[in-house]
Amino acid sequence: AALSAPVIARSTGGVGDVLTLGVGAVDGVVRGMPVTAPEGLVGIVTAVSEGTALVRSVLDPQSRVGVTVRDRGGQGVAIGEVGGLLRVDRFIAEDAVEVGDLVETSAAGGLFPRGLRVGAVVDVLPQDPNELRRSFVVAPAVEMTTLLDVVLIAPP
Repeated sequence: AALSAPVIARSTGGVGDVLTLGVGAVDGVVRGMPVTAPEGLVGIVTAVSEGTALVRSVLDPQSRVGVTVRDRGGQGVAIGEVGGLLRVDRFIAEDAVEVGDLVETSAAGGLFPRGLRVGAVVDVLPQDPNELRRSFVVAPAVEMTTLLDVVLIAPP
């Protein structure tokens, strides 16, 4: 069951990248709920009070999202970066990753349902010849700064 919620505050900087939602325990919100927008993944609920919930956005440096590349496969973890981007390091690629490729949640890590859009590849970093894994930079699918409403879904 999905629950719609207004974003009532956003804080960035020293505390990371955190959204405050105008729903809480009284509305059935629990820690660990994935938070989405029509464009894709926003983050995960990390704290709940009676009437509000805190969401660690995918842009937070503490955020870890298991990802794959649509139509190319592979496995990796997207980590929030300062500057509104995500970085995927040590990605095990089944196929070459290219700028413009869509990045979505994988089943890895178990926090998010599979197939939620995370963003698009904007830069593929040079590969160390001795390293089989790739690193690339992802622009998030969701524009966090203008987000007014989100949808919380039941944890997988």
